[in-house]
Amino acid sequence: MVYLPQDVQNVAIVQELLGAAPIFNPTYPLARIDLDRRAQIRVTGHYAPPDMVERYANQMSNGAHFPSPIITLDDVVVDGNTRLGAEKVILDLDSAPVLTLPFKWDEADDKLRAKITLVGQLANAQNGNPSTVEELQDTARRMLDLGYDENSIRVRVGLSQSDVRAIKRDMEVQRKLASAPVAQDTKEKFSTPKARKALAQACSLTAERFAQVADLAADADLGQKALKPLIETVFTAASDDVAKGLVESERRANAQRISDVRSGKSQPRVPGSSMLRRFSGVVRGKDPLALVEKNPAKYAEHMEVVTDLLDILTKVCAEQQKLIDAQGSQQQAA
Repeated sequence: MVYLPQDVQNVAIVQELLGAAPIFNPTYPLARIDLDRRAQIRVTGHYAPPDMVERYANQMSNGAHFPSPIITLDDVVVDGNTRLGAEKVILDLDSAPVLTLPFKWDEADDKLRAKITLVGQLANAQNGNPSTVEELQDTARRMLDLGYDENSIRVRVGLSQSDVRAIKRDMEVQRKLASAPVAQDTKEKFSTPKARKALAQACSLTAERFAQVADLAADADLGQKALKPLIETVFTAASDDVAKGLVESERRANAQRISDVRSGKSQPRVPGSSMLRRFSGVVRGKDPLALVEKNPAKYAEHMEVVTDLLDILTKVCAEQQKLIDAQGSQQQAA
């Protein structure tokens, strides 16, 4: 089949994703196309913005050539809503060139619909009004779902490696929230990518341990930094019972915070004393010999860290003892 030069890239996208060539029709009747019937590839409100429709119409009437819109066999618009708007509404054309995918949207299963939608997203990224960050991220998610590697996504979508990996981690958290026995309130709490960042490191946990940590994070409104030491200790716990005990202990330590969250009070930063107790779980219960650095190249660095920690903890111990002694004196006086 012969295609227009401006359609070559889009034809390649269709063949790559769908394994079949689109059908080119140079005079497709535009009356058959309903502009409101489309694959959802853009944020609502970004379809055929009036200024872009008018700009396309002016360019077309002056001889400019654009890639042909892409539709399905049952006339669902996959790409080219703005161009179709210019041809159908402003220029009042009866027909125009289109590329038709050899599939019907209404008969497609979820996987095929995802591929068809991705055709539109990738075609739009090359030819349409620039995609928003949200739309680019959605394209990356769909490509990850379909098995594309990180480098392919970076090249095709234009996101950085760190952005793609962040999206990948967020998708892992979403899958974990869906499969683990977490409370419904927890799912609602972590319903956005921003909120789910707090649980990014928890994906390494078993479903049961993940649920316990996620429920606590939701109840106490704990962020990523506050959760990190708890996740590490829960991950290395010798049994599920030990892991459960660690989470319950942390829940007791955050009882007031949980109460404040439920009552709608704003949350202060986690106190340093609480952070110390959490980090201690990484060390306590381990064989001291396991904490000795065996790499000669890191002997000095490790010794410096250990010495600094000893100095800090010695001062903490002395100050804490002062408070304990003062409390004891007050109780005796009373």
